[in-house]
This record gives sequence, C-alpha cells and structure tokens, in this order.
Amino acid sequence: MKKAFVSVVAVFCLVGCSQAAVDDEQFYAYTDKISSEQIQKVEVSAEFVYEYTPEYMQSISDSRVIGRIDTIRDADMKYNDVVGYTYGRLTVLHVLSGNLSVEEEIEYAKPGGVIEYSKWNAAQPQADQEKRAYLLDKNNEQAPAYVDILLENDIHVEAGKSYLIYLKFSDDMNRYEVIGLGNGLREVIGLDRNTQDISSLEKLKIKNNTTNINENLAAYRNEHIK
Repeated sequence: MKKAFVSVVAVFCLVGCSQAAVDDEQFYAYTDKISSEQIQKVEVSAEFVYEYTPEYMQSISDSRVIGRIDTIRDADMKYNDVVGYTYGRLTVLHVLSGNLSVEEEIEYAKPGGVIEYSKWNAAQPQADQEKRAYLLDKNNEQAPAYVDILLENDIHVEAGKSYLIYLKFSDDMNRYEVIGLGNGLREVIGLDRNTQDISSLEKLKIKNNTTNINENLAAYRNEHIK
C-alpha cells in the first residue's frame, strides 16, 4: 500500500465486532473469537494524491479476479504503521484479467484490520503513545485489547464472501496485496459461499461501496477491465 496521503486523522470510538459467527471451519476468521467489548474503533481519514479510479487500479494491479475469502488469519502493523494489514487465503473463482488461474488459492494482504492494541500503539509516534497513556491513567481506564482500524472509503473482508478484487503481488510480503480500498474490493452479490465455478457474469452484481447501489458486474468488466 503506497503511503501517498497528505494527512491522517485518527479518532477513537466504541464499536461492536461486525463479523458473524463462522459456521464452517473452511471459512475461518480470527475475529470471531474476539468479543466486541474488547475492540475499539480507530477511524482514519486521509487525503490521497491520486484517486483509485478503475483506470488507475487497472494500471497498477497484476490481476483482476472474483475471489472468495476463505480465511482471515490475523493482522499486524509490520508492513504499514498507519493502518496495518490483515492476512489470509482466498480462492480465485473467476479471472477477469491478469496472471492468476481459476481455483488457484493465494495468500492475500489487505490494509486495515482488527489489531492488538499493543502492536498498534507501538507503531505510533512516541508523543501519541505518551498522550494515550496519560489519558488512560487520568480517566482510570484500561486500554482495549484490540483496535479496529480502517481507512475511510474502505471495507473489511468477510470470510465466505466473494469480491471483485484488484491484486498486486508484493515482494516484501510475498503475497498479493488488495489495492484500491473500497474501490478495489467490491462484494459480489448473488454468489453462494460454496460456489466453485462461475460460468457467466451476466446475473451477478457488485456493490458500490460509495453509493451502496448494486451494479451489473458484466457491464463493469466490459467498461473498465482490460
């Protein structure tokens, strides 16, 4: 994830964990084992020097696929000290363009996630750490166990769901990075979690994360993906 933003503002607020319980071991999410009471949300706003348009995402991505999120394994601040990354495995259900293959299972990294507070806090400037410690002590409060951190205009992945995903292989992480925030990760409507083969895109829709309107996937592919 390129750090091409001008400013970042983080705001704390309490939030419940949105992950539903996983009813199939195949679709594992580590967050299902975390109580909502242990999580505090960190809202991060940013100004980018570029916009994640379909044309820009096409130019910087290696593959454009329909992928099912099989696992959401963990998250940390190792490769990005602003929002961190979530890691897991996905299965490629359909290749729109690029160098991946149908049924290929790949490791992914996605910006943001539910991250241990101690790991997140340690990645922040010393002055911010001291301020938080002072406020916690002053208010006689304890730090949360986890923070839920996400850039504005982005979404979390959910185990068992399928998405239109723009991917770029990261040599540093040795896995594919999900790029484009909510523009490069759009839920596919109309797919069951057990779907293994997509013969046609005509009846499928993808969610626009800005307007919350479901759009025709085939039309999007024809117009934007080369």
